[in-house]
Amino acid sequence: MVRYFFFYGTLIGALGCPVAKALRGALAPCGPGSMRGALYALDDPAGWYPALLPGRSIVRGVLYQRTERFDAALLTQLDAYEGFDPRRAVRSDYVRRSALVRRAGGGAVTAQLYWFRAELPQGAQALAQGDFCRWIAQTGNRPFGG
Repeated sequence: MVRYFFFYGTLIGALGCPVAKALRGALAPCGPGSMRGALYALDDPAGWYPALLPGRSIVRGVLYQRTERFDAALLTQLDAYEGFDPRRAVRSDYVRRSALVRRAGGGAVTAQLYWFRAELPQGAQALAQGDFCRWIAQTGNRPFGG
């Protein structure tokens, strides 16, 4: 089973997403992390959410480690929140894959994360700083589910 997850958006506990709250105790925060990619903010009537695409910029987020309380049912809940169906990945907006994530204190781990695979909608905003939480704080926009 997956050992680490890297969250770069609404699943970061500080944003108050109900799914992030459900994961408390099942995923332990390991601290800040970063990886290469391109991050965008997408607007939705329920709030803003991020989309991660391949790229060369730095994307910032939080690394989490699975605990013994993390089980297949929670992984299914997490996949559903992200709009990922492992049986129909080609029809999913996001896909869960592994990537190398750098720890803030040094070193790196392989973590699971959700890549955006759909076409970016009109109005998608590139986040040059690669930090969705910072962008939410600076703009005052409401995060999805928050």
